Amino acid sequence: MARNHLLTEEHLTTLRLDSQTLTALSASYGVSLSTMSAFLRKHGVLPAYDGWRPERYDRLLAAAARDAGVAEMAALVGTNTAEVKVRLAQMLDMIDKLGFTLSQLAIVTGVDRTYWRQYIQEGWLETARVGRSERVPIAELVKAAGARPELFDYLAVPLKLARPFGLQDIPAPPLFKMVTCRSTSIESRVVDIPAAQDGPSITYKVESCEVIGGLDLWVPLYAIATCPRCGLRVSRFSEKKRYADVPGDSVQVKNAMASKVGLRWKHGGFETLDGQALDRQAVEKHITRIAQRNSRERDRKLKLIADIEQYNAGRSASIL
Repeated sequence: MARNHLLTEEHLTTLRLDSQTLTALSASYGVSLSTMSAFLRKHGVLPAYDGWRPERYDRLLAAAARDAGVAEMAALVGTNTAEVKVRLAQMLDMIDKLGFTLSQLAIVTGVDRTYWRQYIQEGWLETARVGRSERVPIAELVKAAGARPELFDYLAVPLKLARPFGLQDIPAPPLFKMVTCRSTSIESRVVDIPAAQDGPSITYKVESCEVIGGLDLWVPLYAIATCPRCGLRVSRFSEKKRYADVPGDSVQVKNAMASKVGLRWKHGGFETLDGQALDRQAVEKHITRIAQRNSRERDRKLKLIADIEQYNAGRSASIL
């Protein structure tokens, strides 16, 4: 390995373990894992040796969750590879017998412990009291993931942890889930445009997603959806516990979006509330009328029309 310049305090700003592994950092600077870890420990980037306290076990588990090799795990926690193997085996055995602490659960799943506490309060999984700590039995985690596969990406857990925890036995997760927007952000109002030379009268009511009964959206399983109708974030959990490998049709969503401008979406196109099919020119004329010559409002509503036409359930959310 070619040796680069010696490590100095000037390099500390570029030695970031949140974006690179210790192995990658060591390779980029041409030093051994032990040299890099000793340097980072000396300058407080890695914690000093503190015995085998719970926090140190958590650091070991976090390294295993990132699928680090034994040598890197040893360098990260400041010990040798033989002890790492023994301590990791002991920790996995304890989790198998007693269950996960919330910190361990957060490390393995990548979901913050605050949320796991919330899921416990919701009754999605039960806990067991072990001494002064609250633990989640492995069987409870497996059951919860089977019932609500969007809880966490269990296929992303490294095999060295998935196998002892039984996560590899959970059926492959579906690709999509149905979430429901129940936002009340849209204020109920009646739009009443009187008849004029350029067209008949137009009357319709605009209501919130909650008032229309909730808007069901199909989105990728591990995703946070933004409601295409009201623009707010939607709970990432499937209220109706519906999952599928192929998302359902988007007619209901497009129709709900179209209701904001007094139209319906049917048979792959727009129509008036009384069932009159509209071509693109007629749609634009309708939008111009309800915008009442406000160009900014017209452009905003035409953007909604384009969003309806382009709406795709598989691309309507950001992945977690």
